[in-house]
Amino acid sequence: MIQQEYRSISTIVIEDTTQPIVRGMIRWSALKQAERFVLVTILTLPFWWILGIGYLSLGVTLSIIIYEVFWGKGFKLKKPSLLVLSGFAFGLYLIAALSYYRGGGNPGVITSLFADWCCTALIIWYVQSYRIRVRLEVIAWGLSVLVGEMILFWLIIQFALGTPRFDPPRSLIGLLTSKSERFIPGAGNANYLMPYLQRDKSIGGLGRFVFFFPGPEAMSLATAFIALLSLDLKNRAWSIALCSASVLLMLLSGTRSTWIMFPMTVGVRYFLIMARLSGVATMFAVLSLISFLTLSVPQTTDLLRNSFSNTTEATSGFRADSTKVRHKIYERTIDSIVTESDYLLFGHGVTGPTVLPGYAPAMIGSHSFLLGSLLYRSGLVGTGVFVTYWLSLISWFYQTRRSRPSCCIFAFLMFSFTFGTMELELSVVLVTLLCTVLHTSLDQHPELSPIHSVKL
Repeated sequence: MIQQEYRSISTIVIEDTTQPIVRGMIRWSALKQAERFVLVTILTLPFWWILGIGYLSLGVTLSIIIYEVFWGKGFKLKKPSLLVLSGFAFGLYLIAALSYYRGGGNPGVITSLFADWCCTALIIWYVQSYRIRVRLEVIAWGLSVLVGEMILFWLIIQFALGTPRFDPPRSLIGLLTSKSERFIPGAGNANYLMPYLQRDKSIGGLGRFVFFFPGPEAMSLATAFIALLSLDLKNRAWSIALCSASVLLMLLSGTRSTWIMFPMTVGVRYFLIMARLSGVATMFAVLSLISFLTLSVPQTTDLLRNSFSNTTEATSGFRADSTKVRHKIYERTIDSIVTESDYLLFGHGVTGPTVLPGYAPAMIGSHSFLLGSLLYRSGLVGTGVFVTYWLSLISWFYQTRRSRPSCCIFAFLMFSFTFGTMELELSVVLVTLLCTVLHTSLDQHPELSPIHSVKL
């Protein structure tokens, strides 16, 4: 009887969602329970920033557990997939390595690693077990509100206040963990509320903004994902407005790697769309024409070479000091990986000494997820576990691509491009959680769960 009631409610909701759910404002009554939960989580991101943005996935996990224990029917999880198992394994591996090399480790760092990896794996397990789906328009509307808040925030701080100097207050987690009242590099950006970096500049001499994220790199990847998501919206006006605003925010982050990788990803996206629409023969004909023009016509070749060279130099020279420091970090990291064979299998566990005395963040094994977090700190074993997780995640998105927007695949393609020069930022974890539930439509016969199917 209860099962029939769930089916009836689920059917009513699906019939109601044949009408547009976004008409300027979103129609709350048309949303399923899971969609409401995800939407509220997106809209409360500024609150999580004040609380401690690094613990968002832990908060989501606890919310799901509390809901299922007190209002649901308890967990009925399926057998965990390779994706889930490898996610748990990599998180526990990082925690074990950190605890071993630091003689117990920092409780705050261990909690953060558990939240980023183990909680994410648990949420993915829950999503896969109950086949939870959230429509593209719901997530896009929530992200549009968030982007609008950041744009308004930027206009006020940049032009009305002139990016004034201030002492960043601590987040609630920073207060509870007794962080220093005065921020110093290396103390953990997530422990402080810094909407912009006061000494750094972005494009056009404007301030380098962070908004509700722990750093400009995390903000740039988040807004790049939103721009990719906007390309999947059918409403052209909404798509153009959201994409333009997201690209502006991405430029304000001052993150060069994302500036380069985002247009490359968009180019790959439209190339594959062209190939699908025009056919393989047309695609190869276009490729042949492009190859002939770029490699056989000297004037075209010189023009492209000069343009690429100028763009690379301008991007690298945007913050020349950063480029030089990164070069030293990568050089010393590679040297340590090659020469210190005792650490090759299981890694160093933690970052090495700084390459720039007096500046703690410039440590060996940092500023690159591939070289630092994986090969240097995690070794070949940890790298193998992560590669299993990452390929399993992309494979799952590819297998379910017919019901998902293209941004689920292309976002992770872009993230993979950035691993050479960036760490795996918190925004990658948050985007992962969004993409696990992100679909273009709802299943007509979903597996039912109280949080999935029932409207409040």
